[in-house]
Amino acid sequence: MVAVFVILKNNYQIPYKMSKEILEGTKKINIELAQEVTFLNKASILKTLAGIPENTKVIIDASKTNYMHYDVEEIIKNFEISTESKNIHLEIIDLHAQKVDNPPEHIKMLIEKNNNYKNTNKRNTRSNYAKKSVGNIN
Repeated sequence: MVAVFVILKNNYQIPYKMSKEILEGTKKINIELAQEVTFLNKASILKTLAGIPENTKVIIDASKTNYMHYDVEEIIKNFEISTESKNIHLEIIDLHAQKVDNPPEHIKMLIEKNNNYKNTNKRNTRSNYAKKSVGNIN
């Protein structure tokens, strides 16, 4: 259980490394994504991308990323669509669907435990509902 907490904490705190610089009068932002970018990182990445000013060159580097939650990929793709209206020049490095489809083992374990928890709660809720319904009939 401690290992799961440490993994979640690390993923939440360090979804990417960002550096900013000005080259020849142009703002340049480099965003290097972490090895694992989970659903816990969605808000942080969304906030960062939303805060990028107009007339900026942005590089999003996913070359070291082994797993990315599909919501994060969608956030990046939506940002890509919005860049034209803000005059943001975007370069995305190594953003592949295979990173989304194949989570590492510890992430699979968390997903499985979450699904088991949801299924258990559904059964308990249905069972309690059935007991209440039967009780009301008598």
